Amino acid sequence: MKLQSYQEDGLDITTLGVIMLASAFIGGGLGAHLASAPFWKGAVSSLIAVVLQVVIAVFFGIDNLLIHFVVYLIMLGLVGGRLMMKLSAKTLTSVALGTLLIPALAVLMIDVGVQSTR
Repeated sequence: MKLQSYQEDGLDITTLGVIMLASAFIGGGLGAHLASAPFWKGAVSSLIAVVLQVVIAVFFGIDNLLIHFVVYLIMLGLVGGRLMMKLSAKTLTSVALGTLLIPALAVLMIDVGVQSTR
């Protein structure tokens, strides 16, 4: 399902963006917490990685979701592991999984909600 079909059903790009950022923040924090790291480190690193990923995607005009995912993982590794937060590989894995699972549930709920209204 494309973004245009979500917009036709009443969900605009702002709503989807807020859902994406909130789920990345919460999922990254929960992933870090489960890996025995501070909640804020996972939340901030995943939030910064998502924002950088979106900026890169818009700047270069990337539409492929697989490339979005790879760019996110690279940004998370740079922000969370190397440059800012100094998180371990184990913690970054938990942050990445937490960041990906919560948005997947949100997209599934949106998709089911959109399909059930048809």
